[in-house]
Amino acid sequence: MGRFNLKKRYSSDTNRMLCANFSILQISRKAANQFEARSKSTMLAKKADRKLSRQMTLPCSFQHNSIHSLSEHGTNTSNQRGSTTRLLSSEDRIVETPRSHERDFNNSTDSMLDLDSILMDRVDGIEIALERAKHWSTYCKELVNYIRTRTQLEQEHWRRISSLADSSNQSLPKRFSPLVEIFEQSFQSDMDHCARAKQTLEYIRDRVIEVLECRRKEHDTKRTNLKNDWNKILKNYQETQDAHSKAVTSFKQREDGLSKARDLRDYNVTMEASKRRKEFDRRTRAIEEAVNRVRIFVGLIITFYSSFWFA
Repeated sequence: MGRFNLKKRYSSDTNRMLCANFSILQISRKAANQFEARSKSTMLAKKADRKLSRQMTLPCSFQHNSIHSLSEHGTNTSNQRGSTTRLLSSEDRIVETPRSHERDFNNSTDSMLDLDSILMDRVDGIEIALERAKHWSTYCKELVNYIRTRTQLEQEHWRRISSLADSSNQSLPKRFSPLVEIFEQSFQSDMDHCARAKQTLEYIRDRVIEVLECRRKEHDTKRTNLKNDWNKILKNYQETQDAHSKAVTSFKQREDGLSKARDLRDYNVTMEASKRRKEFDRRTRAIEEAVNRVRIFVGLIITFYSSFWFA
């Protein structure tokens, strides 16, 4: 009856604990395997570099003799040759891995440069880059909030489990109780697992949450400064463009006024010239008429005096 009650009471917590244990073990094993593979690859790469440098420093005859002796020794010992071949193939495969990573890194760098050139060729390239940076900041913020909330929930869960295991261990009768050692071990494993979970949560908080939060704050600061600088430059550009358009409009207006003034000046010059010509013609005709009248009057006087004297 007590066993049934304990199973019914701790069924969900036990399943969660086992799932968490399994996930933590998987993560730790994966991290250990990755670290071991990286250390092996670096060691083998260093060995291969030393071997290549040693072979390049050796004389050609010694290299030929050593290769010939190694080939003869390989024909005599097939098992050792197979193991050596497998070892060399594994070394070559592990040594080539960083080269492929370097090639991928170079390709990613080239693709990033291509993206930069594409954005620089576009008119709205800066806006697209700023929008992408804003989305990255929002994504990072939501991710940090999720991880922080999840760690808080896990911390509360493991605290409850730890307090439950501690209280159950203290209240459990030790005498005349079947399987009491198994339950004590289970309670102790729960408490140990809670301690490991606490260390894991602290590690996640120190190495993930705080680092990501600092990176996001730095990213937001740089993005805000860049956005402010870009807005200032864009505002200055707009003001300069408006001033240029106003200057072009004023220049066109002044050019139109100048052309009108030139046309008016030409018209006034032509009109004044015609007026002067008419005035000159009128004066010339008046002078000619006066001269003709004087001539007629003089002729009349001469005829009168001539007729008087001869009469």
